[in-house]
This record gives sequence, structure tokens and C-alpha cells, in this order.
Amino acid sequence: MTGEHYVATLEERVLDLMSDGDGWTVKLLARALDVSQLRVRIRLRALVAASEVHVVQTAGRGSARTFKYGPPPSNVVAPRTRKNRSTANPRRWRWPELDPLLDQVIRAMVRRPG
Repeated sequence: MTGEHYVATLEERVLDLMSDGDGWTVKLLARALDVSQLRVRIRLRALVAASEVHVVQTAGRGSARTFKYGPPPSNVVAPRTRKNRSTANPRRWRWPELDPLLDQVIRAMVRRPG
């Protein structure tokens, strides 16, 4: 392997920066690595799924998150996403139950010729 040199992947470069123990945002990582925020965000999603990094803080209405190196502590609950929020209480979004008498009256009015 003479003349060849190793080039670190973006994931390895992200983990190398994050190994300092501080919290990093997508913006800071993208600036430090001189790549787009989208590329960093995609890599961070994969690293979170692999439990190599975890979300420490979510700020604001958007997706401004702070990430740290390592798996999440066992006492930390994963942040809720929109998907989790809507399935957490499925009865919340259902139509209310209709009174049986009112149901009969409405159906009779609809069926009435006229």
C-alpha cells in the first residue's frame, strides 16, 4: 500500500470533532468541516440511530438541536417527535361519540324522501 493515504469519512470527521465532550449543533459542525448543513444533518441522523451521538437539547420551533458524543444516558427520555405526539393519545384526534338517539334522528332526516 505504498503511495496510498487514508481519507476519513464524514461520519469519522464528525465523531472526531464531537469527541471533545462539548455540545455541537449542525451549523457549528458544518462550519468546522466546511460542508453543507444538509450533509451534516444526514450523517447525524445515522449516528443518532446507531447510538453514537445523542440529542442533548432542542431549542426553538425548528430543528435546532445540540448533539453530544456517545449514547444517551439511561435516565434521559428521547425527545418527542411529531409522529410520537400524534400516536401518544390516539383518542385525542377521533370524532366524538354520537348520541344514539341523535344518530337515529340524523339518519332518518337523510333517508326521508323529499
